[in-house]
Amino acid sequence: SYFRVTKDFTDDNPGEVDVFIDCNTGLILDQTKTITEEDGVIFVVTSFDSGELNCSIFENPIPAGYSNEYAVGLDDSNGNPGVGVYFTDAEGCQFEEVEGGDFYCTIVNEVEPTEVVVNKVWYGEFEANGLSRFAKASYSCFNVRTSPSGEPTSVSGELFFEGDSSDEIADIFPHWDGESYCTIDETYVDDAVEQDDSECGNIPVLLTGGGTCTIYNTLFLEGIPTLNHKALVILALLMLGMGLVGFRRFS
Repeated sequence: SYFRVTKDFTDDNPGEVDVFIDCNTGLILDQTKTITEEDGVIFVVTSFDSGELNCSIFENPIPAGYSNEYAVGLDDSNGNPGVGVYFTDAEGCQFEEVEGGDFYCTIVNEVEPTEVVVNKVWYGEFEANGLSRFAKASYSCFNVRTSPSGEPTSVSGELFFEGDSSDEIADIFPHWDGESYCTIDETYVDDAVEQDDSECGNIPVLLTGGGTCTIYNTLFLEGIPTLNHKALVILALLMLGMGLVGFRRFS
């Protein structure tokens, strides 16, 4: 019997996937093959008793960032349709009680949506000085899709923050080439606030898990800024260094 396997990526990813056939009897010429959307493969199983052959065809692993489904049936493209029971389940294409002939299995991988999480952190006594911790930011994402099978495009919109909080760019589909990214630009914040959004200048959006960044806002009081996150780290290191020097002098 012949089992013809084809691959369908909804975003036309040209990547390779390993597919396997597992049978309860018979002689399998090759149990593992590599498949792409362009090049299908054929598993050949011989030396089995008619009606006794059960086979399962599946991909492993499922490509990161994709879900998978299977389609199965008889292959009559060469005039020799298979005889047996065939169906799909979560484990793959299933063929049971095979008597002989040709079958097909199609593995469909649909790219899954992901998100970019933007965090907001404030430094300083805002409420005590009558200032709100509200801010807005605009975003633009490039080389992304808005549906699993759409064409790569650009999307944009706004984010809103109240206090230490997060907002997200949701339901975007990264491109398989790994070159999807978003940029964030804070568009509104109180004049007494210094912003640091350097982490958000270029956020890679990946099939393996979206992306994240943080925008820091530091309050100025009479022209003197409160310590931001970088300054706090430096101060802590300086204090630690002074403590070690004092310890060495008096030990």
